[in-house]
Amino acid sequence: MTILFMWPAAVALSKILGATGASAVFGQWITAFVGVSDTFSIVAWSVAANALSQVTSDTAAAGVMVPLAIEAMDHWRGLQFGAVPWVWITGAAISWSYAVASATGAQGIVAGYGANLRTMFLWGLVAAAVSVGITILYFWLTVVVMGLDFYILPPA
Repeated sequence: MTILFMWPAAVALSKILGATGASAVFGQWITAFVGVSDTFSIVAWSVAANALSQVTSDTAAAGVMVPLAIEAMDHWRGLQFGAVPWVWITGAAISWSYAVASATGAQGIVAGYGANLRTMFLWGLVAAAVSVGITILYFWLTVVVMGLDFYILPPA
């Protein structure tokens, strides 16, 4: 029975964030950090995107965060498609959703079969912290240190 309410509630929260302008405010909080350094920007986008995906669904978080990344980082480093690495970073951070049962379909199925939601939430937050660290390290290496074209330039 729980699953019947969690998924629609997460999608509704995403719609509310967009319709009320809360997503724009959320975006302004992040964009304050983007000019500091590329490393700090990676940390900000990773943490913010992952945090939102932990309390909504990964799909709902992507619907809010990816357009913000495109808008905020549009001409990063003077590139015509400067938002490309930030879409990668945001998408990767969003995909690590564990804390709530509505985060992805797999968690919803497990919750529907009676999993302990408190345990899922607590260990989900631990897993989220680890996965955000992995995301930050990976994209710091590929975008900042190595400057790999695959993550910086749009697909040809």
